[in-house]
Amino acid sequence: RFVERAVKNGMDVFRVFDAMNDPRNMKAALQAVRSHGAHAQGTLSYTTSPAHTLQTWLDLTEQLLETGVDSIAIKDMSGILTPMAAYELVSE
Repeated sequence: RFVERAVKNGMDVFRVFDAMNDPRNMKAALQAVRSHGAHAQGTLSYTTSPAHTLQTWLDLTEQLLETGVDSIAIKDMSGILTPMAAYELVSE
């Protein structure tokens, strides 16, 4: 109902994210946004660790694209995304 009411009140872009970067947790919200004709933006919550390789981010992006997102955002909440890492991520 939130999405339905938000769209009726003029909201047209929804940035959907999960702090754990689990696309299963974003799927229902993304589908709700799309079903109401709004722009569904899937979001990568950027972080670094031995487990978060470039391939990890590319795999997550592919999973989000499979849900039908209209766009992908990179959320750098802690300000650790370097220019070079950003370039590598968006150029793949």
